Amino acid sequence: MVDSDAYKRFFDNLNNHLYNHIDDTDRIEFNKQRGERLLKEYSEPLYERFIEQSEKWKGTTEGQQLTGLVEFFGGMKNSSVVRKGIENLILQLEAKHKAKVN
Repeated sequence: MVDSDAYKRFFDNLNNHLYNHIDDTDRIEFNKQRGERLLKEYSEPLYERFIEQSEKWKGTTEGQQLTGLVEFFGGMKNSSVVRKGIENLILQLEAKHKAKVN
C-alpha cells in the first residue's frame, strides 16, 4: 500500500529539483504547465473554463491576468488560495463581459 502523503512529497521534491535546474526563460513556461496541471487535478470543470476563457481573451488584459495567475499558481508550494483566486477571477471576468454585452 502506498502512502499518499509520501507519494505527494516525492513528486513535490522532484518538481522542486526540476524547477531549480531550469533557466529563467523556461521557468515561466514550467510554472504555467504546472499551474494548468494542478488546476486540472483540482477541478476539471474549472480547468475547462480556464482553457475556454484564456483562448477567448487571448491578447487582452483579461487573458494576461488569467494566464499570469495560473503561472503564479504553478510556482507556489501551497496554492489553495491561488486556486480560489483563479476561480474568482474567471467569475469576475465572465460577469464583466456579460455586463458589456447587455
